[in-house]
Amino acid sequence: MPLQQRFVELLRTHGLTKLRNPQRVKCTLADCLGVCAGGPILVVYPEGVWYHHVDVAALERIFHEHILHGRPVDELIFHRLYPPGQEPPYAPAVRGDQPREPMALTDVPYEEEPGLPDQNFGTDSDTDEPELLSPERYQEKATRRQASYLRKKASATRTKGLIIVNTGPGKGKTTAALGIAFRALGQGMQVGMVQFIKGAIPTGEAALVKQLRLPMVMYTMGDGFTWNTQDREQDMATARRAWEQALTLLHDAAFDMVILDELNIVLRYGYLPLAEVLAALRNKRPMLHVVITGRNASPELIALADLVTEMKVVKHPYRAGVRAQKGVEF
Repeated sequence: MPLQQRFVELLRTHGLTKLRNPQRVKCTLADCLGVCAGGPILVVYPEGVWYHHVDVAALERIFHEHILHGRPVDELIFHRLYPPGQEPPYAPAVRGDQPREPMALTDVPYEEEPGLPDQNFGTDSDTDEPELLSPERYQEKATRRQASYLRKKASATRTKGLIIVNTGPGKGKTTAALGIAFRALGQGMQVGMVQFIKGAIPTGEAALVKQLRLPMVMYTMGDGFTWNTQDREQDMATARRAWEQALTLLHDAAFDMVILDELNIVLRYGYLPLAEVLAALRNKRPMLHVVITGRNASPELIALADLVTEMKVVKHPYRAGVRAQKGVEF
């Protein structure tokens, strides 16, 4: 029997199809008590107790022990919003005493994962500013956001090597790639990096790798800005040498992540055939992560990528006459 069907039967059997005082249970059925499709996850409020891997047998235990008698099933809990004994009491004055039909298990409103650009606390009757919400309203909205996040997290069940593209006219593309490299190194992964444009001046990242003897292989193979070289044939030859080194890293099973810094630039100017690069990326090892940086990423590369971030210029020191500085730009 599907979990949702059995849950509804239990509600009806025990007369809990409506929520009213004093006939109430230690959860807010009208707000969120659901078996999420990706879990299955059962969430009991206002205690904020999360159960996962719920099957019919677990549902029976949770319903009879927790919902009916207020005793959480400790061995099935994977997350608590509050420490045991500090859970907020049921608050009918806040929730309202009007009889309400329980929310269908699939009716929890969809919200974006916390941290995405369009995430907010939604529209509130008194204000949209989180710091001005009443404690009860703040908790309700935060709980919904958490439910949305955990629901989507539970539905993400596979892993793969990602193609990550950092593009756009704003600063931070290489910086972000180095940040993910630092994270990978901390996880014991082997990282390789090829810099297609940089090379005319020493960079702080290359110096740090050498100073700390980090297990990161860096090949800085560029000739500097193309407007300085002013030699297309030289630029194409430099790009080809860097690409051959990149292919070596892509084919080397010792590497877990390969960063191709400013590859978008050489593709933009036609220094390398786009079709050749796309073919190599499609044929990479399944669990190899590849990070590509540079403005003006091609539509074809964006379509192939798993994660694309566009850096946008909001403010830049160049516009105020501030030159590139050590530790910030290089």
